[in-house]
Amino acid sequence: MRGLEPALGWRVGLGLTGAGAYASAVWMSAAELARAVELDLVSSLEIPGLVTLAYVVGSTLLVAAWALNPIGRPASSRRQRNRILTTPNPSAPLLRRTPGRSRPAGLRLKLVRSSIGTTTTHTSGTRSEMNPVFITGGTGYVGRPLIAALLQRGHSVHALVRPASTGKLPSGAHAVIGNALDAHTFAPAIPAAATFVHLIGTPHPNPSKAGEFLRVDLASIHAAVSAARQAAVDHFVYISVAHPAPVMHAYIAVRQEGEALIRSSGMRATILRPWYILGPGHRWPYALLPLYALLRSIPGTRAGAERLGLVTRNATIATLVKAIEEPSTERVRILGVRDIRRLSGEVG
Repeated sequence: MRGLEPALGWRVGLGLTGAGAYASAVWMSAAELARAVELDLVSSLEIPGLVTLAYVVGSTLLVAAWALNPIGRPASSRRQRNRILTTPNPSAPLLRRTPGRSRPAGLRLKLVRSSIGTTTTHTSGTRSEMNPVFITGGTGYVGRPLIAALLQRGHSVHALVRPASTGKLPSGAHAVIGNALDAHTFAPAIPAAATFVHLIGTPHPNPSKAGEFLRVDLASIHAAVSAARQAAVDHFVYISVAHPAPVMHAYIAVRQEGEALIRSSGMRATILRPWYILGPGHRWPYALLPLYALLRSIPGTRAGAERLGLVTRNATIATLVKAIEEPSTERVRILGVRDIRRLSGEVG
């Protein structure tokens, strides 16, 4: 860090920059919360419980970063520290892989994330022996990579799309032109004994989209269940949401109604309940992972932190593939965050 003297000036400058960024984040979140209160999406009495812990943790991290940054430390102490870190210890044993010992968690997670994109041979049957798969929402955030994964494994995939979206489907999928909100437009095109995967939903859901949840999410699951029953679908797969939760009440209510529709249909079904699916364009909650770790360490908040945990898109796709290929013997199987991580091999 030579050349950055005077150290006090750099400390103050970096501290002010961090404080300004933190204040901007607080201001933006406060504006969104105020809007949510005005729309009667959340009670003002609920706000302290939603934000206090996050603000306290953020402030603590900001102060810690300012206090512990290396600018201004004597050069001699830094050189001594670097020598300690880089000088090998002759008496230290070499690292050896012990039989049966698991890989470090970070390595296991990287292997899971890379597994979806590789070519996999499906050994439980040939293409003709596997039930066809019918997917709604096949051009979306989860749908496209799911279709690609299924095609690689030899499945016959039929995807419901609007006329303008046929080009967005992965090559090899059978496009079914129709309206996801009208069962009559696609029910006849569902193959016999198919597995139906319903992925239609409002993109980037938030409390301000309560109207869209009713117009899109709820209407589409009504149409999907109706069409699946007409086609005598063998197995229905649905992505719901983890609940109960202190926020997103309108979204949760719609997804719960979707689950109730599936249960009342009598179809065999698998329901996934993630809280948030991390992936391209959906990465901001990674900043919350330290907070999740803290909440999991506290007995009173552990259950909620695990139920409302974060899962990756790859883990979700791996679990969907497993659910499609290995339908449960139960009438309705529920897979929460823990189950998604376990079935995909992803560590939490």
